[in-house]
Order: sequence, then C-alpha cells, then structure tokens
Amino acid sequence: MTVTCLAQNISPFQLASPIIQSEQVLFLDSTFVKIELAMEDVKIYYTLDGSDPTSDSKLYYKPILLKESTVLKAIAFHPQCYESEVSKKNFFKAQKIRLNEASLIPLPHENYPGDGVSSLTDHKKGSLDFRDGNWLGIAKEDVEVEYTFLDTIELQSVTLSTISDPNSWIFPPQGIEVWLQEVKGKWVKVGETKIDILKEMEKPNLQFHTCTFVKCKTSKLKVRIKNTKTIPEWHLRAGKGTWLFVDELIFE
Repeated sequence: MTVTCLAQNISPFQLASPIIQSEQVLFLDSTFVKIELAMEDVKIYYTLDGSDPTSDSKLYYKPILLKESTVLKAIAFHPQCYESEVSKKNFFKAQKIRLNEASLIPLPHENYPGDGVSSLTDHKKGSLDFRDGNWLGIAKEDVEVEYTFLDTIELQSVTLSTISDPNSWIFPPQGIEVWLQEVKGKWVKVGETKIDILKEMEKPNLQFHTCTFVKCKTSKLKVRIKNTKTIPEWHLRAGKGTWLFVDELIFE
C-alpha cells in the first residue's frame, strides 16, 4: 500500500528526517554512506560541504562513497508533505599514525576507563551511552595527552570527539590546545580553540571539536583539553564538579 501524507482530509504533516547510516564515522581510506526514509515517493537531497541541502542539491539514489572528511547533510521532500528537518553527520578520514609512546594525565576514572590512552586512537566511536566502554571519563580536571610518533607526520588539525549530557553532569570542554615539540625539545603552541560554555539543558549528543593550525611536521605532539570543571549556574547541580568524556583524537 502506498503511504501518503494526506488521508481523510487530515492536514499534511512534516516528514521525518532522513536517516544517515554508515558502519564507520571514522575511516582510514574510504567508507560508504546510506541515506534512508521508509516512505514511497520521497526524494532525498544531500550536500557534502556543510551547507544546508535544498531541492536543488544532489539527489540521493545510491550509497555515497566518501574518501575525505565530510559534513553530510540530507533533507527529504514529498509532494504531499512538508519537507523534513535537515539530518547531519560528520565523517572523518583519520591519518594513519604509528605510535612509539602515548601518555594521558590524569588517568580516567575507574568506572569509565575505556582502554586507557589507546582508546583515543583506535577509531572506535562511542555511542550516546557513555557507559558503553568506549569512553574515557575524567572528573573536574584538565586533560593532557602526549604522543611520540615512530615517523615524522604532517598535521594541520586535531579533532576531539566528545559527548555532552548535562543531565548526567557531562559537559563539553572549554577549549583545546595543540603543542608540538621542536628539535631542541622546546614545546610550542601551534593551535588553540575556545569552546562556548553550555548555557542551557540539552539532550545527550555527540560532538566534534576541531583545532586547526598552519600545516607543520612533527614527531611529538601534546593536546591539552580544558575541562569545564564546575556545573554552570543555570543547572540544578550548579557548583558541583563536571565530567568530561572523550573517545577519540583524530589527526588530519
């Protein structure tokens, strides 16, 4: 039976947002992405540059092959319905790296240890359930991650993957700093990104925070993540300590 948006003189309703599906949000070479909405006569349009799609954007008709980091957005149209909200998903092509040493200060809480510092480069994305075993949970303190690479690598950005769930006292970081070590051992800050403090309650959501800088080469890198530390005044638990949950660092 054909599903329509009009039945028995009921007013048209808004379409559900398209579902963006992929086995890999983080990939090394390439990944295929499907976009679905189970309804006849629906047309889905998408963009790969971060702009909002319209009926003039690319028409989806087969899985999309991604070979580069991309912000994919999709929207659904039907002649008898209101257009959907825009769906959005980030995909990252992570650089292949070989590590000699890695350290994390402080260590994650014993209840949310993940696989230690190795969790941050295993390309396994955590879910909206911060207890799924992929997340590292750190209470109140700033975080410092240091890497020594087996090879000299070229970088222009570092992206931090986090979760925000203020109802569970989990807040986004306040900022990210990227430091590189020069030949003589001196640490130099090459990039810094500030992140706005959360101003109101929101649903649990996955977030990516990127720090970009002038392309450079290094064999030793340090990432400092600034924790929010204290729950903001608008929250019922204002003044209490916050949690920071991270699951991946992506090098590009």
